[in-house]
Amino acid sequence: MPRAEAERATAGDALACWTLDTTGWVDLPNSCFTYSEAGRQLVGTRTVATPMVPDLYSPRPGQRKVFERRKVARLEVAGGRLRLFHSMHDNVHGFEITYEIDLDSSRVVRAEHLTPRLPYMGICSEPQRKITTLLGETVDPGLRKRIQATLGGESGCAQLYDLTADLLKLLGEPSRDAIVHSKEEA
Repeated sequence: MPRAEAERATAGDALACWTLDTTGWVDLPNSCFTYSEAGRQLVGTRTVATPMVPDLYSPRPGQRKVFERRKVARLEVAGGRLRLFHSMHDNVHGFEITYEIDLDSSRVVRAEHLTPRLPYMGICSEPQRKITTLLGETVDPGLRKRIQATLGGESGCAQLYDLTADLLKLLGEPSRDAIVHSKEEA
């Protein structure tokens, strides 16, 4: 993107950055709640903070490490439960999600998140509450598909869905077998 356009991100103007995002990355419009028209409408109605900076849109010549991301996933068995943790921290995201699955019932009994940094705090925070919809869900081979519409999509958060789906992939297919295997090892 031309540097002159990218400089619009300097003032931390959420609407200017949102516009840069949706015009600079053609796959973003309607990819999640934030980049939907409903998300756009919230920009003028509340405080929205963004960590976006011009270098994300137009790196300086020779600039190294324009965008850095670190992801950590962990699965632990303790006290009859399988605990799944996944974090992702980068220039604009700070996600930490935790799920616990009861090994006897294969149901999600804990679903929590921390999001200390989001691209548009005040808009992106809306779909984060959807994580609790997983409480009581059975962890089976169809769970990833079922959560696409709940956690992801135009009313959800692509990152929340992706991080959750990654954890479910770690369990393997079918997920139930992975939980039973973990239970047997405990």
